[in-house]
Amino acid sequence: MTEPASTQTQKPEKPSAIGSDGFPIYSHSLYAEQQTAINPVIEQALRSYWYYWDSQFRSYPSIQTILKQNFQFQIKTIFAIFERLTWLNQEVLPHPHSYEHLRMILVALGQLLDAILQRKLPYTEVDLLGIVRWCVLDYYQDVYRLADRFGTILPLARILRCIENYAKQNRLSQDLLLHIRGLPDLGLRKTERATYDRILLTQSQEIDLLRLIEVRDGEPWAYAAFEQINALEPSQREQWGKLLLHASTASQSTPSQKWLDAAQPLLNAVGIEEFKHSIGQWFPLVEQPTKQSRNLYSCHDLISDRNKAILTGLVWCCSFIQDEAVLQWLADLTVQCFKKVPGVGPLCLKVGNAGLWLLSEVGTPAAIDRIEKLRQKVKHKSVQKQIEKAFDRAAEKAGLSRQDLEELAIPTYNLDATGTLHQSLGSVVATLKVVGTQQVELSWLKSDGKPQKSVPAEVKQNFATELKTLKRTADDIKKTLLAQRDRLEQLYLSHRTWNFSIWRDRYLNHPLLAHLTRRLIWNFEQDGQTQLGIWHDGQLIDVSGNPLTNLSDRAQVTLWHPITSSTEGVLAWRVWLETQMVVQPFKQAHREVYLLTDAERQTHTYSNRFAAHIIRQHQFANLCQQRGWHYSLQGDFDSHNIPTWNLPQWDLQIQFWVDPASHEVAETHIYLYLSTDQVRFCAW
Repeated sequence: MTEPASTQTQKPEKPSAIGSDGFPIYSHSLYAEQQTAINPVIEQALRSYWYYWDSQFRSYPSIQTILKQNFQFQIKTIFAIFERLTWLNQEVLPHPHSYEHLRMILVALGQLLDAILQRKLPYTEVDLLGIVRWCVLDYYQDVYRLADRFGTILPLARILRCIENYAKQNRLSQDLLLHIRGLPDLGLRKTERATYDRILLTQSQEIDLLRLIEVRDGEPWAYAAFEQINALEPSQREQWGKLLLHASTASQSTPSQKWLDAAQPLLNAVGIEEFKHSIGQWFPLVEQPTKQSRNLYSCHDLISDRNKAILTGLVWCCSFIQDEAVLQWLADLTVQCFKKVPGVGPLCLKVGNAGLWLLSEVGTPAAIDRIEKLRQKVKHKSVQKQIEKAFDRAAEKAGLSRQDLEELAIPTYNLDATGTLHQSLGSVVATLKVVGTQQVELSWLKSDGKPQKSVPAEVKQNFATELKTLKRTADDIKKTLLAQRDRLEQLYLSHRTWNFSIWRDRYLNHPLLAHLTRRLIWNFEQDGQTQLGIWHDGQLIDVSGNPLTNLSDRAQVTLWHPITSSTEGVLAWRVWLETQMVVQPFKQAHREVYLLTDAERQTHTYSNRFAAHIIRQHQFANLCQQRGWHYSLQGDFDSHNIPTWNLPQWDLQIQFWVDPASHEVAETHIYLYLSTDQVRFCAW
């Protein structure tokens, strides 16, 4: 097809006349036949009065007539539509309601254009060059702006897809490539920009793929990536460009298998070691947007959309690498992306969710431990939901229950039975020891056997990397102890039960967890008999100091709660703990127990015990968040809600009624104080 070529260097024909029906008459146009076929489409639109999109549009007889024509007729119709749009932009319509009339015509033309471009037609380069020229030349951009004003976007995505399909089999001319480079001036969206980049990738001899990374103030990682890749040899730069281009297509919440299959050869071409070295430098920089950038950009602009997609794709690529260092970089990146930026929210939810997905896919004890630390660090409600889903995915993949997975994934950090780690660094021995619920001591022993409080000079000079790793391990142990302490306390709600052998392996003798579990009181039930015991001097004993006997692997173990014992029994355990100077990791024997009052027995489903108090709302909201209650801050707008705690395992929902105590609000229009009311118990 060559006929459109004659119109590519001149402005479109104006109609010869306007008919009595108000439609233009094109007697001299190359597309006169197609212009006549377009008129019934517009008539149908004006009669139907649908707005923007009609799901039945393509079933209209006027549309089907065009779509059933031969390929050349349909391609010519595209140019006829452009010609009609140009005339509409230049003329005032003879209609009493010209604005609405024009809007409906534009909608109809836009829908027809989209329907034709969606079909796989045998375009020639002359056809594609003509289509692109209609889009990028100045007087056609005016048409584009007119269509955009009336809510009809010219289907640039369809146009780019047509060019891409042609480019898969053919080499594009320099003239066509030159015009294609003008398309971004029309404002390409994310998916359109990805298609645009793929076209240039497959057609350009000198691949300028560093345009993929938006280098600007406030994103140091992007600048580092740009500088590093730009310094490579052309062949290496091309391989990185292909990988980054594929990464930029990461638009979904999780990668498809097709996406991963396409990514693996691109990653291998770059090289696993080169990839690891690069992300090891880039990922830590993501957390460093400058203060100036945080003031200049909105929440969505702290990391640009294109860079978000690239980072997400790079995270997905890490699924092919089983490496502890990569896992640590990913965990750190995930934490930083979920970290709240004052005034704007989490830094980048998209990349953070990608990191969560990968940690759940890896599913190793180290990965699960990092997800647990995330749960302790990040309090954002939506992120907490994603973390719970990550736990569930990892458990399903491992074929275990959620509780079994969490227990088996607790790391040991190579500690011995006493909770100690020894590491030789030259002539110095470093000793890392767990000494409390959340305390870890790092000490140094010189070659002469003398202890040293500060880090020896030999270690600083010759073992800087090992020292950094050792300090990170100490920090990780502290965080894990805190997370496991909170998890143990939550066992009351799940009423978890173990066989004695499983409990002994997972809790009593675990190198790390034992420092918590051996200071707790446990309930042992066997053959209908119940005993309470705690670990002391290498054995399990009761409150009188007598060893527990006849405990077989059949015994059932649960965490003891003082509500199940008499007042005398609880007091006896408190005395024993004080006598032996045992500090429990959380309140157990000294846990508050609220006995029912006569008034509460009468009300049955609610209690007034905590009513009529004035509390600070922000502190209350923080406590709710820490303890798993669902509550949103109330202000002088439509924001009333009831704090609730859902316990589905007990078929119970607890509500704590609160109301604003006064009209005193902060600058954000949030009430400062609340008054408390009933605590209600409802069926879940």
